[in-house]
Amino acid sequence: MKNNFFEILLGWFILFLILLFFSTPETNYNKQNVADYFKVSRKTLGKWVELLPDSTLPSNWSTIRKISSFNFIAFKTLWGCEGYRTMNKKQLIEKCESNYETLAENVKMNLDKIGISEEAWSKLSAFPPVICKRIITVMG
Repeated sequence: MKNNFFEILLGWFILFLILLFFSTPETNYNKQNVADYFKVSRKTLGKWVELLPDSTLPSNWSTIRKISSFNFIAFKTLWGCEGYRTMNKKQLIEKCESNYETLAENVKMNLDKIGISEEAWSKLSAFPPVICKRIITVMG
């Protein structure tokens, strides 16, 4: 009786996994889909990939045309942050009720906490939601 119960449970679990696998569409995205998700241009998205590198992102960014569902989710997980949006430096200054000099000074003192390089700070004008959250947190 006990073995029969586990066999039935295992059968239902396997059936669930099969249904889950076939019900998940393997959609391919493109760079514009990712840019639209973060409300930035493809050029800005390319700068993010270049200046905010991560091992889960495609290493051949300049040559790829399609982005797998897995990589699209990786972008959302890596740079997205619930309750925050993409912001430029001016919007960060307004949100932190500060000025550019103070913001830049605090960012440069806390590059490790924020997770960006000084080069990324100087070359980027817009930042992903997760970086914005960290900058706002550092600014208090």
